[in-house]
Amino acid sequence: MDILHLYEQPKHFTLLETDGKYFSSFDEFNGIVESLKQKAVRDITGEGFGESQMRFTLDLEIRYGGQINVRRVTSPRLELKNSDDCRQLYDAFEKEYIETFSSLSAVPQNGVDIEHFTLKASVPVETAEFKSEDSMTEDPSGALKGVREVYWNDALGDVKTPIYDRAKLKSCNTIPGLAVTEGDDTNIVISPGWTFQLDRLGNGILRKDGA
Repeated sequence: MDILHLYEQPKHFTLLETDGKYFSSFDEFNGIVESLKQKAVRDITGEGFGESQMRFTLDLEIRYGGQINVRRVTSPRLELKNSDDCRQLYDAFEKEYIETFSSLSAVPQNGVDIEHFTLKASVPVETAEFKSEDSMTEDPSGALKGVREVYWNDALGDVKTPIYDRAKLKSCNTIPGLAVTEGDDTNIVISPGWTFQLDRLGNGILRKDGA
C-alpha cells in the first residue's frame, strides 16, 4: 500500500464571477498549495523518503454561487497561472456536477466558488510478494519429531503427546489436539478440542473444533 498523507485548508475563492470572468488571485491560490506541499515534504522526508519520490494531487471543494451542493474535484493542475488553467478547473467541476446532479443544476451565471483545499501527497511503495507453497497435504507426519509426556491440566495429567517440528510442516498440514509444535521463535500448544493448520503462506491457524 502506498504512503498517503492529506493536508487541508478551508479558503474561499471566487473562481468564476457572475460576469463570466475568471479570478486572477493566482499568487494567493498558489501560495496555499505551496504551504500545504511544504508540510507534506517536511513530514514525508521525516519518514525517510525523498521529495523526488512524492506525487501530489489537489482536490478542491467547489460549488455554484448561492447553492449548497458542493463537489470535490481533482484539479487538472496544482497551480493556476492564467485563465486557461481556471477554465480547465471549471470544466472538471462542471463535468462532476452534471454527472452527480443534472445539467439543469449547472448555473455558471451564478458564479463559481472554491471553498476548501485538500492536497494529497503519496509515495508509491513496492508491494511485497509472499511465496506460497504449491504442495498441499493434511498429513503432518513428515514433521513429527516424536512423542513426549506433556502435562496438560489436573484432569488429564501427563499425556504422551506428539511433538512436531514447525519448520518441517507443509501447506495445509493439519494437527488435532493434543499436540505441540516446536519452532525457533515459538512453540504452539494445541489443546484438546482445537486444531492447528498451516495455510499456503506459512501462517499457523488455530481453530476451535466445531466453530
